[in-house]
Amino acid sequence: MSDQTIRILTDEECWRLLATERIGRIAIESGHGPQIFPVNHLVRDRIVSFRSGAGDKTMETFSHPRVAFEADGREGDDFWSVVIEGRVELRDADDPSLRGALDALVSFHPTPKPYVVDIIPELISGRRFQPRHPASLWGG
Repeated sequence: MSDQTIRILTDEECWRLLATERIGRIAIESGHGPQIFPVNHLVRDRIVSFRSGAGDKTMETFSHPRVAFEADGREGDDFWSVVIEGRVELRDADDPSLRGALDALVSFHPTPKPYVVDIIPELISGRRFQPRHPASLWGG
C-alpha cells in the first residue's frame, strides 16, 4: 500500500478492528444540534455497547434514536477509521441477557452508569491508510 492509498475495509475487517479499540465517539442529534461524546465501548455480536448515566446523551437518544459511532486506531504503520450508522436501544445494565457480557465494559468516567446503550448497526464502513509522515512520528 502506498502512502497515497486509502483502502476500503470489509465488514469483517471493520468489526475486528472495532473490537481492538476501547474508546470511540457517538454522534447524536439533540435539541441543541448535533453532539459528539467519547465513550468506552464493547463489541459483541456485531452490536456496539456502552454504559451511560441518565444525562443528556441517554435522554436525547429517546427522541433521536438514529446515531453515528466512530472509532480510529493504528496497526503498525497503518491507520484506520470505522464508522457505524444505526439506531440505539437503551437497556438496563441489570438485564439478565447482558450477564457476563458486560464484565469487560467498565466506564472510565466515575459517575454511576445504570444503562447500557446498544448501537444496532444499519451500515458499517471503514478505511485504512498510511499517514503522509512516518507513523513513528505519531508515537508508539
